[in-house]
Amino acid sequence: MQPFQVNRRALQEKYPFIRAFVETDCKPKAKNGIPELRQAIESALATMEHVRADFPAGWFQIKEKLAEMKEPFISFAEYRKICAGLGENDAKAQEQLAGFLNALGIALNFRGDQQLCEETVLNPHWITEGVYQIITSQALAERQGETSAGGLDWHPAEEGVSGTDARVFSSS
Repeated sequence: MQPFQVNRRALQEKYPFIRAFVETDCKPKAKNGIPELRQAIESALATMEHVRADFPAGWFQIKEKLAEMKEPFISFAEYRKICAGLGENDAKAQEQLAGFLNALGIALNFRGDQQLCEETVLNPHWITEGVYQIITSQALAERQGETSAGGLDWHPAEEGVSGTDARVFSSS
């Protein structure tokens, strides 16, 4: 059986962050590509800035606290209170940790977005579901899928989204 071939050039054009292509095989045999894949991953990790960054021990407590929380999101002010309560009082360090947690997918934040910069999403699945509710809403369908910031006359309660949750998804 021939191995599956992918269009490497097209994939690299579309996804320029691809580091390597490694042929692997799930069948247990001597040459399955796993050692080569491991080496490619280790090489890529060695060049990544955040992988070797200092991560103070106290930050693990903050990460665990956020991961244990049941709320789908918290304000950035609340995030700062949690940090301070667990010993991280430096605002710059809190920002740096927020960046790490965002990169890890533990606590998504949108510090560069004027509307969302004060929110920290603790449950990525929750935000995916919320966006899905918006893009499949009747209001958006009636506009043939077109909208703009502040332009979607979306009524969250009609789509099953509570008022508290809706503020994260509102466009105004």
